[in-house]
Amino acid sequence: MSAEIVSSAPELGTPAPGGLGGNTRAASCGSGTISSRDLPSAYLILVRLCGWLALLPRADNAKNIEILVLRHQVAVLQRQVRSPRLT
Repeated sequence: MSAEIVSSAPELGTPAPGGLGGNTRAASCGSGTISSRDLPSAYLILVRLCGWLALLPRADNAKNIEILVLRHQVAVLQRQVRSPRLT
């Protein structure tokens, strides 16, 4: 007598029940899908929003000091960049 093992897990490459292919890299989210190509854009948007939210409770003096420090850093970096010499 030989017993056959039956697995309920779908095999790779077979279509998933929702109509998506077995090898797709998309996740269902509500009525649409989010592909792996959209994740970097969503991440950047989230980082920018968090940065803006972090600025809300700051005082004007702290913002002005940060702007002055950043301008100084830009000035120092511009001095370090040398223009190419034409010979």
